[in-house]
Amino acid sequence: MYCPFCGQQQASKSAFCCSCGKDIKFLCDVDKTGTSGEATGKSTLELFQTFRSVKEKERRACFKKKKTPSKDNLKVVKLTVAYFIVSLSISVGLMGLKDGVLKTVRGTVLPLLMRPESDADELQRAAEQKMKTFDRNVHGGPYVLLYPDGTKITNIPGTEVPFTLNEYKEAVGKAYQRITLYICTAEDFFTSSQETSSESNSSDSEVIIMSPTSAEFNAADTLAWEPADGESGTDSAAPVLFSDSQEGPGTSGGVLETACYSKYTQLYAPIVIEDKDDSDSVECSHDTPEDTEVDQQSLSEITANLALEIDHRAVSRFNICRSNIWDGAVRGFKRATFSEKKDILVKFSDDEGRFEEGLDTGGPKREFLSLLMKELNKRPIFDGPVESRYLVYNSTAIREDEYYLAGKMIAVSIVHGGPGPNFLSEDLVSYISGQSSFKASVGDITDEEIGKVLQEIQYSPSVEILQDLMIRNKNDSSVTLEEVLMFATGVPCVPPAGMSPLPRLQFLCSTTSTFPMANTCANILKLPLLDTYGAFKANMNFGINNSPGFGCV
Repeated sequence: MYCPFCGQQQASKSAFCCSCGKDIKFLCDVDKTGTSGEATGKSTLELFQTFRSVKEKERRACFKKKKTPSKDNLKVVKLTVAYFIVSLSISVGLMGLKDGVLKTVRGTVLPLLMRPESDADELQRAAEQKMKTFDRNVHGGPYVLLYPDGTKITNIPGTEVPFTLNEYKEAVGKAYQRITLYICTAEDFFTSSQETSSESNSSDSEVIIMSPTSAEFNAADTLAWEPADGESGTDSAAPVLFSDSQEGPGTSGGVLETACYSKYTQLYAPIVIEDKDDSDSVECSHDTPEDTEVDQQSLSEITANLALEIDHRAVSRFNICRSNIWDGAVRGFKRATFSEKKDILVKFSDDEGRFEEGLDTGGPKREFLSLLMKELNKRPIFDGPVESRYLVYNSTAIREDEYYLAGKMIAVSIVHGGPGPNFLSEDLVSYISGQSSFKASVGDITDEEIGKVLQEIQYSPSVEILQDLMIRNKNDSSVTLEEVLMFATGVPCVPPAGMSPLPRLQFLCSTTSTFPMANTCANILKLPLLDTYGAFKANMNFGINNSPGFGCV
């Protein structure tokens, strides 16, 4: 008898298989009845084999045959594994020019898979592609591959061995994952290299000496400080204070006067033409000794003499993109190595940073200065007709020191052989040069509303209509009590909790300020002492109406 489950022959008839332990008692029952084998004429072994074949078919029907991978799939898997085995991950980032120095641009470092035997050219192309893929602000180039210290990658540092990734890894002793290299535009790299070479040259080194007056001007957020009458204006300058809470020696009231607003009113006060009777009371303190030789020189001779002071052995470099002349010029003029006594070397480039061929022997410099004067004409510090511009107040330009830059650009252009500011008004030029003639017309007014009113007044057909126009259009500048209180204390009315300290009045001498001043922290209103009530009223109206923003309107 055989076990139908494991096929093991049984020594005796038993209820359980001696091999697998399963219940085979039913076989005993079959042999006893004698129906199965005897009826069919088949032995027990044949029955078991039939049973086993049926079970084998059932078992095979429950399982699926595994698919063997094709030869093509095996090749792809092998190539992928081989690529990751021979390609190692390093990091690449972006460098940019900031304050004349190449610095890492934050947030631009990305991983890059490269072969250990990759050279500098292959690594640069892969880094450019990676950066352009993940950063849309990265433009076309050209680019330069750099070490972390900003030097161009050509050889292994300190050797003549050409750069490869595995050679550099062995030289620095770092794992590939810790290696970081950078790319930057050729324009930024060229600019940084030129500045580094200029600063390292002892003949181009500069020492900037700043007087206390200049230091205070640069530290101030609003206006420059000018010395009071009787001071030398050099090293005895007093500091600029933005409140009257600080005390200093030499003040009559024990409190140093606020200089910010008073200097604002001095800078932007209207031009008052004095009568002949009053002209004797004002003495000019800027008289210069007469020099007949200077008076006899023409403007061209003066310009030629200034041009003789240019040192052609030293240069101030300008890298100018033709689509953005102004930004390139400002960057060059603000550079620490710039000097108006150095020659100017200009290099033009396109929007992608590719430099134009050729060496500047005078032509590109003159072209740059001509384009700069055209850009200066469009700046917000000028207003009026295109061919007859006037200076106007602009708070943003004051913060960016654009008035000073404009004057420097004009002087440099004239002395270095470029054009002058041919767009300035003749009246403005006359005023700057010290001439008293001023012949402004209604056409110079750019404000449409004011210009329209002035034209109506100018061409009024009768005195009655003129008087009616003057009454209807009277720009009344008298200030209200609320405006005076706001000027002196910072609130337009008395607060419910009262004022502490109580408001007070102080009087200013004529040498301190001719316009009103205030200390809103101490609730002090400071009034100027003037000769006539008319002058006092005009200065009070003007000062209070133009006071918001601590002197910046």
